[in-house]
Amino acid sequence: MLQTVTTLKTLAPFTVLICDDRDDNIRQISALSQLLGCHVTTAINGQEAVEYCQNQKFDAILMDLVMPGMSGLEAARAIHSAESPNKATPIIAVTADEDPIVKAGCSSFGIDYYMTKPIKESTLHRILSECQAKL
Repeated sequence: MLQTVTTLKTLAPFTVLICDDRDDNIRQISALSQLLGCHVTTAINGQEAVEYCQNQKFDAILMDLVMPGMSGLEAARAIHSAESPNKATPIIAVTADEDPIVKAGCSSFGIDYYMTKPIKESTLHRILSECQAKL
């Protein structure tokens, strides 16, 4: 459920890539990000995210972990290992998996932050604010 973000500081200008294979998740995360002042690009799978990252610089990447074809973990590794404008861009895992072992293993794939679905507006704002502060 979307809430107003009148009490949260806007993050504009800030560009995010949102990668998820489910339209409902993309719509929800995009809407929350846009309410926070972010410019949003969306990808429907890991391969598409990697392709976007070869040509466009993002301030943060929100990546679903489980997708058909190239997983979010594989995409994160490819994005950070490639000579691209996003080699050092923070990648945020966005997943329904709350397993601490999965969370702990994400860093070896180049994932910097971990968020569980459903996404909370305050959590998204906090993590994106941390990413913005590192720019």
